[in-house]
Amino acid sequence: MKYYILTDDHEIIEKPDFFEWANWFEKNYEHSLRIVKQETVWIWFFPKFVSTVFLGIDHNLFSEEVPILFETMVFDNAGNDELTNRYATWEEAQKGHQEIVRYLKRKRWRPFCKFQPTKESTH
Repeated sequence: MKYYILTDDHEIIEKPDFFEWANWFEKNYEHSLRIVKQETVWIWFFPKFVSTVFLGIDHNLFSEEVPILFETMVFDNAGNDELTNRYATWEEAQKGHQEIVRYLKRKRWRPFCKFQPTKESTH
């Protein structure tokens, strides 16, 4: 298992020493350094909490090439997770978070729409 920390500039640094990593992680557990973005998106009357964070442990189970260190999760109002995506870099995590929020916002209005635009109708 490989452990990683982030610098203030979001640079990823591998830490082979578990205790050094654990010390950093404990200090930064609720710190903004670990949080890429968190927000609530309302779908009808139901809040969806979208959270993208640095994990600190490689979650790439199938390859040694690129460590997967960031995760976006969507939770319902009971705390159940509904969607999970993972990423390798801070930038990918930011983009992935925005894509999920856009998806949820589109989903919010879809039940009202009787007209579904086609490719031809959007030009």
